[in-house]
Amino acid sequence: MSTYKHQQAREQAIRHALNSSVDPLSPNVEKRLQQARLAALDAQPKPWFRFQAPWLGWSLAASLCLAIYLNIGPQQTPELTSNSELDAFILMTSLDETELDIIEDLEFAYWISQQLNAEDTASASHRG
Repeated sequence: MSTYKHQQAREQAIRHALNSSVDPLSPNVEKRLQQARLAALDAQPKPWFRFQAPWLGWSLAASLCLAIYLNIGPQQTPELTSNSELDAFILMTSLDETELDIIEDLEFAYWISQQLNAEDTASASHRG
């Protein structure tokens, strides 16, 4: 016998035993048991929000999934409009990390250009 069928047989035996034990109860005891059952059900905490219409929950979930997909989903690459933009893009993608750091550090690049200009001026004055 499989586990599922064994479990069903056990549940059926338990139901039969409980039902047969309730048969000899007096109507007064049955009424008190029913009242106690209803009181226990009323004492259970109620969920703070229950969907009255299941389609509303599914539509909210679908909307959320769509919003996430549109924000995180496939991103389009920008269109390059001219050859110079394409050349700049190829140049930026072909540079290694050190070269990119130098380009991004504008103060360093400005300082280097001043040093080179000073060297050129000094060498020109020594020649002339």
